[in-house]
Amino acid sequence: MRPADLKTVIEGSGLNRRTDDEHRLTGMIENADVLISAWDGQRPVAFVRVLTDYADVIYIADLAVVADYERQGIGRHLIGLVTEAVGADKNVVLVASPSAADYYTHLGFTRNDRGYVRPGKAE
Repeated sequence: MRPADLKTVIEGSGLNRRTDDEHRLTGMIENADVLISAWDGQRPVAFVRVLTDYADVIYIADLAVVADYERQGIGRHLIGLVTEAVGADKNVVLVASPSAADYYTHLGFTRNDRGYVRPGKAE
């Protein structure tokens, strides 16, 4: 997946990530422990980006599906591929965007109020 492909999916999904910095997008791709994408022909339509220690936890940093492709099971399938790749015995953690918060309960996630987010400062 190229930075332009990542940008296409992020912008098409409404995921709240900066897309104006190609260096940042490249880092997101190159430094992910697992990156799995879904395509419709030559068009990127979804991706899941994961950080993990391969021992205990899988952190889903991003799960994005282009709006026209939502509700087709793509996100569920990508999460399944992640757990196959890293191991179903790992704890899976993610921070849901407000618009997707209810989606994850359908996939077996439980809401946890112990999490915190501190946004990065603009450079």
